[in-house]
Amino acid sequence: LYLKAWLSMNWKDVHLSWDKLEHDDIDSIMLDSSMVWVPDLSIFNSRREVNLGQGVHPVMIKSSGDVYALFTPEITGHCMPNYANWPYDIHKCDITLGSMRYMGSTVNFKFYFDEEGLYMDFLLPNNEWELIATNSSRNESRVGPDNDTDTKFMVTLDYQFTLRRHASVYVASYLIPGVVMMILSLGLLWIPSDKVERIAILCALMIIQPLYLQFLAYKIPSNGDTTPYLVCYYRDCLCLTGLLIVETLVTRSMASWTSDPPYLQSIFRFIAGNRVLQYLLISDIDPKNAAKLMESGNDEGSSLVATDQTQQWKLLIDIVNRSMFYLLVPVYLLLSVSLLPLNISFSII
Repeated sequence: LYLKAWLSMNWKDVHLSWDKLEHDDIDSIMLDSSMVWVPDLSIFNSRREVNLGQGVHPVMIKSSGDVYALFTPEITGHCMPNYANWPYDIHKCDITLGSMRYMGSTVNFKFYFDEEGLYMDFLLPNNEWELIATNSSRNESRVGPDNDTDTKFMVTLDYQFTLRRHASVYVASYLIPGVVMMILSLGLLWIPSDKVERIAILCALMIIQPLYLQFLAYKIPSNGDTTPYLVCYYRDCLCLTGLLIVETLVTRSMASWTSDPPYLQSIFRFIAGNRVLQYLLISDIDPKNAAKLMESGNDEGSSLVATDQTQQWKLLIDIVNRSMFYLLVPVYLLLSVSLLPLNISFSII
């Protein structure tokens, strides 16, 4: 987290007080921060040591000894990224401020504006991130052994910023195409296997989906041992596309088969004897071809009329395509529900 902020500090220095009646009723003066003592305030969890009071800044000193300073430091905080739900990822970034030189008994930091110590009215929105929550707390940590009678403690000011990514562009670029590819893959099962369009579209999907995986690998930073859900979704869709290509090649070759194995008749008898399977697997097939499966007038439909072997194989191909469709619909739905990132609303408890 990179933060450009105004840091307002107020402290009392009895060595800088005066009686304004003895000095022409001067109530306040302006000096450079390099000319007075400034409390040591550093960022504890930064990658490098940062003293927020460094540099020359104007300070106002009141006759009572109250000193007011306004610094404009560049603050870097530590974030624990989790890109599993990318592009709807939410990150919590922590900034811990405190003194590295003085104990709390010497320099006791407290929030200045209110209980949170944050004034967000001048926040400038960011094109990539949305600040959805802030939290701050003042903590005291005991220093030294427990049996030490001289109690020493360290004061830290802990800030937490919760950020959410603006995801509209990524949804249009990565999420919606993934859903379209899923629907297209299912729709191809209703195209006859011997059509060139089917194998051509499957080959195109086999090229496009790895490209999307490469784009995601380039766009999403490393997430440790957890793979982003969208990457898993494209990975699994790629495997299913490969399965569809194998199924298409096998069924295309089956169209030219002329053998009459026993199991072929058994499959037809099983389907013809089950009205649910007839409705699911045969109802959308050409009635002339479907009529060849069952003997006219037989309620059970268990008798099979001998047909041309090639037509039987083509009919079996249609049944295989329908079966693959009904099998892959719940698989794709499961992938969509479990792996497609969701825009989870964030609530502050």
